[in-house]
Amino acid sequence: MPLPSNPLLDRLGAYPLAAFQELVHALRADGRPLHDFSIGDPVEPTPPFIRQALVDGVAETSQYPTAAGLSALREAIAGWVRRRFGVEVDPDTEVLPTAGSKEAIFHLPLAIVDPRGPRRAVIWGDPGYPVYERGQLLAGGTSDPVTLTAGGAWRLALDELPARRLRAASIAWLSYPHNPTGATVDLAEYRRAVAAAREHELVLCSDECYADIYPPYAVAPPSLLQACGGDLSGVVVAFSLSKRSGMTGYRCGALVGDPALIAAQRTLRPNIGTASPEPMQHAAV
Repeated sequence: MPLPSNPLLDRLGAYPLAAFQELVHALRADGRPLHDFSIGDPVEPTPPFIRQALVDGVAETSQYPTAAGLSALREAIAGWVRRRFGVEVDPDTEVLPTAGSKEAIFHLPLAIVDPRGPRRAVIWGDPGYPVYERGQLLAGGTSDPVTLTAGGAWRLALDELPARRLRAASIAWLSYPHNPTGATVDLAEYRRAVAAAREHELVLCSDECYADIYPPYAVAPPSLLQACGGDLSGVVVAFSLSKRSGMTGYRCGALVGDPALIAAQRTLRPNIGTASPEPMQHAAV
């Protein structure tokens, strides 16, 4: 008997990295030598103090985590943002712990894109993280990829796009250090992007999952948060502990930005799920 099926699944198709992993498992099962560059999944052990914090965070009674996450974790995230980027954020209104950055990136369009409105487009850089496109698809948006090139230093120069293109979008995604090339941009580039986004009234999202992955001889990459002049309106940044702390399996990340955008995600989240389990949040602190 044919069962009902959402046609969106056909449009999604197989998730690219999942398809790669199936191929990886098949090759390994066949005994083939393999160097796997398909996904950023650390092989180094998670630091012992993180694992111990996880164990210590297991309570005698298991209860649902709150949508807002532990206050201690929100404060720790705000403290890290201050130390790392020199930006002050309010842990209660401008920070939201998430189940990794992937959840955050996927869910953002659900609270921003109006599927019946004139600004359904989501701008993102190609090549880029597949979730930018997939999140807008399930939100009822349209995809507007910008081709990035080595000759252009893998820059998504928002201020150089036609005004009509920006006016048709509700979200623009930046991703630096860039996935998959590792390219970075400077604060001047971020400032131009903020100005363009505010001029055309679209939400500027920045995926900074790799913010702390850089060679020891390099300058630490900046954050979009540093380019806002203390005003986070219309801006939100996604961070993750997965790569920087060897915690891909812990599913711990954060959104930091405009209080209105954070509040919208807090409203959306309880309808979908919860924050990461509290032992994981204790480990993230």
